[in-house]
Amino acid sequence: MTDVLKFEAQEKKTVGKGASRQLRREDKVPAVIYGDNQPNLMISLPLNKFNTEYQKGGIKTKLIEVVLNGKSITTLPKDIQLHPVTDIPEHIDLLRIGKDTIVQVAVAVKVINSDKSTGVKRGGVVNMVHRELLLACHPSKIPHSIEVDIAELDIGQNIHISQIKLPEGVAPVDKSDFTVISISARAEEEVAP
Repeated sequence: MTDVLKFEAQEKKTVGKGASRQLRREDKVPAVIYGDNQPNLMISLPLNKFNTEYQKGGIKTKLIEVVLNGKSITTLPKDIQLHPVTDIPEHIDLLRIGKDTIVQVAVAVKVINSDKSTGVKRGGVVNMVHRELLLACHPSKIPHSIEVDIAELDIGQNIHISQIKLPEGVAPVDKSDFTVISISARAEEEVAP
């Protein structure tokens, strides 16, 4: 279900701004691995390879297998600090994944069959109330996106979270039955006198 990216890492020997700047000059990005009741690991990852994956989008829903000194550590990106002008990653926080780890991730909502929707055919407009859903699950079960079929939706109708079939082991963080998508009538255009 979840993509797994693999990166060779090097242990970061020194800490501080100077050490981080030196790593960036060497085309590496500083990172920290934390969580799962283990000590934090200060590492560096290859900047160009990470930035290529980052630019594809959705990296916070992908597992990263970090290979450090011959050992693999499964992680999930939790925070990526970017350069304010170039948007190149400057620091990465990686959450170490254990067998019982449950994470909260924002997953994109993808609308399907809008061309077949009764409401759209009658001139209605699709309103995406939530473009992303905050979901809780084990990192190995993170879906790429949540597809919502609106073929049967007419003007004035909604799709609530309870009507969307989520993959097994995936649940919304918000327990209310909130609206995800609705179809509304187009506003009548005003005619100039």
